[in-house]
Formats: sequence, structure tokens, C-alpha cells
Amino acid sequence: MSLLVRFGRWMYRISDAVLITFGLAALASSPFYHVAEVRSELIGASVAPPFAAFAVLCLGLGIAGRSLLRRDFVWQDPAKLTWSDGSDARIGAIGRRLWSGWAIRFALVAYATAGGAVLFGGSLDWVRVGVALFAGVAILALVTARRRATTRVRWIEQAASLLLPLLGGLLAVWSVAPLWLWTAVGLAGAAALALLYGSGPPRRPAAAREARRSELVARFNDRLVRRMSVAFLDLLALLPAPRPMPWSRLFAGPAIVVRFVIAGVLARRASLLLGVLLVWAVAVVHLVFPLLSPVWLVGVAAYFAALPFAALLAKLHQQPGLRRWLGCTDLDLRLATTGLVVAVVVVWLALVVVFGIPLTPPIMLAALLACGAVIRTASRPALDYGNVGVAVSPDGNLVPFGLIVQLIRGPEVLIVGLLIADSGFTIGPKALICAVIAVFAALR
Repeated sequence: MSLLVRFGRWMYRISDAVLITFGLAALASSPFYHVAEVRSELIGASVAPPFAAFAVLCLGLGIAGRSLLRRDFVWQDPAKLTWSDGSDARIGAIGRRLWSGWAIRFALVAYATAGGAVLFGGSLDWVRVGVALFAGVAILALVTARRRATTRVRWIEQAASLLLPLLGGLLAVWSVAPLWLWTAVGLAGAAALALLYGSGPPRRPAAAREARRSELVARFNDRLVRRMSVAFLDLLALLPAPRPMPWSRLFAGPAIVVRFVIAGVLARRASLLLGVLLVWAVAVVHLVFPLLSPVWLVGVAAYFAALPFAALLAKLHQQPGLRRWLGCTDLDLRLATTGLVVAVVVVWLALVVVFGIPLTPPIMLAALLACGAVIRTASRPALDYGNVGVAVSPDGNLVPFGLIVQLIRGPEVLIVGLLIADSGFTIGPKALICAVIAVFAALR
């Protein structure tokens, strides 16, 4: 009897998790048994090129490898390090985090590629080289993440992880000979074998054994900040923190506000790689989903590509006391940041055009709207938790509408502007309305 009671309690505890799991599994498997319906919604009557699924694979492998090489799994609670640090237990826990993170990332890549292959089709040659490239890059990413790396080596790793998205972008614009693809497979396998030495035993990676206390605590703090930022809907806290700069003479001379803003951009130079990745992501998505409007792709991607470079403006608006040291008005600071954001978006848009997106007036309006939305988001004051505006939704859950309104400051004008830019109106009225929206977003 007690066994039945325990079984009933166990089933009661896991019932919600089981229902959610079955629901997600049904949703994830729908592209495989509703192929015609999904293809009509995403592709329509267009004929996808034979390498579309392979381009998706390259983009996914690049994103998964870049995410894993950040080594976010190397962290430990400072309290455990101080009072109950068992080195073997800590190294084993970090090793398990590495293996689980690696498996989840590349399982998602495999799922996305399999779904793309079902939707787009392709020849057997693409399937063979795709499976080989997936195996080679997955092993290379795992072996590389197991090793401890200096800051300079991490820069090299992050830059090298963009080579596969570049290959996917080239496939999205031009055809690449299979010989080059097999060459990439061979290079990935050779690099994995070369880096295997010194990476540590399977369950005890060198990145965990050689990690210093300062590194473990710093990554734990970063992880805690990210979790709290998401929990309290303060997503601006997720913007990249500045890094030290070797250029000490940058602040010497006139136009100190402009120099200060330039320094803020250069201190976040690591975000350049994210912008480059978004260029190739736009090219690949435009290839595989031709029904998606390129105006929306460019507008949303340009917003996320330029937002990290306005992090300095966000920092100063969240902590107004810091602005008094500059001795400038709010308008001067906005104009200086706007000029640099526009320069970043212009360079980014030029790369997007090189990779196959046509430069049309609506595309240019989308980029202009992204610049205004970035400034509006970064100039948002600190969140006011006294104005949460909690209301009861129909299903009984509490929704903090006041926080949501503060959170979407910037994206709301981007969405409205993109609706107008992608509408069927003539270009004259559209350009005038979008310009007014962009100026309003940058100044308010």
C-alpha cells in the first residue's frame, strides 16, 4: 500500500513536467509530419536552393560553438569555495556542466538542420558532408572548451567561430564547391586532434582543474547578474560591460564628450563579432525563408547589432550622478552617441548588402528606425519598481504591465516604424513618417 502511495505522490509531482514535455515534443515534431503546411507558411511557392539546409547547419554550428567557447560553465559559488571546497567534487560538477551544455547546444543544431533538410530537401552529397562537418565541429568545440585559454586566445577562438557562419553566408549568396566543404571538415578534425592533448581526462577538463578562484567567482557573479536581470525584467543590465583600453591619450584634447562616447564604444569592441554574426544570420534567414520581409530582418538585426555600442549611454542614464563629471547636457550626449550608432549601422548595412540583401529605400528606412530605437532604449531611465501596474490576466496570473511598458521603450517605435516602412504606401510619405519616428525616438 505504501508503495502505491509513493508512486501516486511521485506521479502527482511530475505530472506538470510530463505534460509540458509532451507538449513541447509535439510542437517540436510538427515540422516532420506537417511538412506541406509548414513549407507553405515559411517558403510558399519559392524553390529553396539545394544547399539551404547546409547553410542553416553552418550558421547553427557557428552559434553553438561560439556560445560554448565562452566557457560559462566554469563557475562556483564563493561560499562553497570558502567553506566546503572539495576540489574533486568541484571539478566533476564543472565537467558535467560542460558535457550537458555541449549536448544541448548541438542537439538543437541537429534538430534545426534535420527540420531544414525535411523542408528544403537536398542531394545525398550535401547530407554526407553535412554529417561529417557536424561531427568534426562538435568534437572540436568540445575539445577546445575543455582547455583553459587566455584573453588573447579567446579572441582568436571567438573570431574563428565566425568562419562557419561565413561559410553559410557564402552559400546563401554564391555556391561553394564541395571540395571546400570537405576541406573544412578535414581542418576541424585535424584541429580537434591537435588540441586533444592537454585538455584533461573526460570528466576532469583542464579548464576546471586550472581555473583560479577569481575566475570562478567572477563568472558566478556574471551568472547571478544575468539571472537577476531577467527575473526583474532589467534587460539593459545584460549589455556588455566595458573592458580596459590601452589608449591612454584618447581623452586628451577638445570634444571630450565625443571622445568619451568613442571610448565607450571601443571598450565594448568584443560586440563587433556579434554584429558580424548577425550579418550572416540575416543572409541565411533571407535565403531559407523568402517569405519573411527583409525590411523586418534588417531592422531587428540592426537594432541588436548596434545596441551594445550604446551601453555607455544606458549606464549614464541609469546612474544620473555619473553625468555631472562630463559637464555636458543630455542633448550633447545623445547626439554624440547617435552619430556613432549611425556610423556602426551604416557599416553593418554595407556588409548586409554585400551578402545579398538588396539596398532599397524601405531597407534604409529600417536601418534609420533601428538607430532611433537603440538611442531610445539606451536613454531609458532606471526601472521604477514602484510603478509595476500589476493587473490580473484572464488566466489568473499577475502581469506587471507597468514594468513591461518600461521594458519595451525603444522596440515599440521600431515595430511601429517597420510596419509603416514595409507597408504599401508610396516612398515619400513613408520616408517622412519614418524620419519623424526616428528623430522622436532619438530625442525622447
